[in-house]
Amino acid sequence: MTLEDSRYFGDIIHQHSFEYFDTGQSRSDFVPRTLIGQIYVLLLLRTWDIKILLEQSSDFPLFLLGHGFNLANFAVLFLPTSSKGIDHLCVKKFENSVPFIQNMDCARIPNNANYISFYKTTKIPWDWVASKYEPENHHNGFHASSQIIHTILSFKLNLTIFDATQNRQVQLNLGCLSYAQYRVHQECFREIVEPEIQDIYFLTHHRSLVVTRSSKYNFITCYATPTLRFAFYISPFQPLVWICIIICLLTLIITGELVIAIKFKSVQNCTSSISFYFIATIFERVAHIPSVLLGTRGTNFFRIFLGVWLISVTSLTTSYKSLIISTLNSPAISNYPTSFEDIACSNSTGETFFRQKTFNDTLPTVRLRLEDKIRQIRGATLDTECFKIFSAPEDISRSEKRAYIHYDAIVFFLSLFRKSLTSNLQMNLLLYNMLHPDQLLYTKKYAKTPVNATIEGVVNSIEEELIECGKSVFLADVEEIARWKTYLTARYPWEKFYVSKQTIYSGIVGWSFDTYEGTKASIIPKMFKGMVETGLYERARDTEREMKFRKRRMRKIAEDEGTRSYKGLQADRKTALKLGGSIDTIFIIWAALLTGSILAFLSEIFRLFCSSVDMHRM
Repeated sequence: MTLEDSRYFGDIIHQHSFEYFDTGQSRSDFVPRTLIGQIYVLLLLRTWDIKILLEQSSDFPLFLLGHGFNLANFAVLFLPTSSKGIDHLCVKKFENSVPFIQNMDCARIPNNANYISFYKTTKIPWDWVASKYEPENHHNGFHASSQIIHTILSFKLNLTIFDATQNRQVQLNLGCLSYAQYRVHQECFREIVEPEIQDIYFLTHHRSLVVTRSSKYNFITCYATPTLRFAFYISPFQPLVWICIIICLLTLIITGELVIAIKFKSVQNCTSSISFYFIATIFERVAHIPSVLLGTRGTNFFRIFLGVWLISVTSLTTSYKSLIISTLNSPAISNYPTSFEDIACSNSTGETFFRQKTFNDTLPTVRLRLEDKIRQIRGATLDTECFKIFSAPEDISRSEKRAYIHYDAIVFFLSLFRKSLTSNLQMNLLLYNMLHPDQLLYTKKYAKTPVNATIEGVVNSIEEELIECGKSVFLADVEEIARWKTYLTARYPWEKFYVSKQTIYSGIVGWSFDTYEGTKASIIPKMFKGMVETGLYERARDTEREMKFRKRRMRKIAEDEGTRSYKGLQADRKTALKLGGSIDTIFIIWAALLTGSILAFLSEIFRLFCSSVDMHRM
């Protein structure tokens, strides 16, 4: 991605937010990068790009987190991709300001400057974000600058660069004299930079955090599989009851046939089979019984035998019909997804491969899928058989060609990934399946997001595709799902919406204030904490969300003013009987009877024709 493709550096930085991993405890632990109060971004740009940035400072914000965070301190080092270029260093003018270039002081740094002095001045933190806009060329200026940052990441900050393309960790080994012309010495980094890290680590971990609530996720859908199948017609009786009925019926038929074959062998006009009688009575049809079996020449055996059977089969069929009718009259039990395992895109081959790995070996596999899902590197086609997981758009970053939507589902996946680091293999398997490339996060309309995309438009497209009742769910916080269900139920009363029974805890939610004790701004988190404890914050939050849904409801009413929604009329027609179900059986029977009647009619006509020909010959 180049600067022309994105007007926000946050788009590019977001794509590289998982390149560096903290390996301080163990080389097998993969911990995603965490944004902290002080952050320094290294951008490798062409000289022409740097010129555009500095000239159009009001149009190009340097960094957007997308979740409402401010950075206490922010600095950007622009390194040119050519050895003839000039480095630019931009530092924020004051704390808690938005990182626009117009709010920053920029200065030029020659390529042969003393980088050690630069690092000592800017106080390198423990975490960096690095992004390359152009393929690396081997000019000394570009190559040396990039290796300096990698040296700090790998040796001084105890970080390891993970090469996703090669699926391996890369440990950098730079000699002390490798870049002597730029005055870069590994020993000097250790003597000068390392003491500064401890102070910054202490400073950045003393921000004020106010917890407002705990977050739990579930989903809502109107997708349900049909329940009226063949199993429905055998559901009134348990399998053991059906087995006993079949055994008794076979026993009675065999016994009756043996008695007829032995005792009435010499009797004429006794060709009927008693098995037809038993089968006919089960279906409540009338069957003929030879009079010889029940007449004067019959035996009491058949009188008792058939009499008891008639009483038994009457009770049996009456019980069956009453259970079937009561089941048909009662509300249907829909088979809808109730847990996250039901909507995960899984297959037996992938699960078998995943379960064969150890717990530590599954972490890199899950992490790579998470990277692909965030960057949408290997997206699936829109005609996928997996569930679509929709979520509210948190932010939209715009570029000259298209926009990039940051969905809330990514936050959910990140929380699952943090839990998977210390959880069992089953949680890793769930996250692995939900991160399948075929598990789409976007609607058909926003598969390729246009530049003029809005959050309101994305939410409307999610609503339109969700009420189609296909294999799609809406994922959100439990409180948000409750509001969505209330809105959808009132808006689309002809559809039935289901909320998952399983909820997944994602962590605490709160506000982080980049203020420190001893400053005038330290009173702000204390006042905010008082608002949370008295309930004012939660009430304001509920009012804001209610106004959002009220606005959506009024807009939909305005669209349908005067008439019912066309989709609503179409949905009402779904309750009418249509072809493709059990009604087809009636038409098949009618067609068979009609065909038989036509054949019989043709046969009669042929007989009459033959008779008339014979009479003329005579």
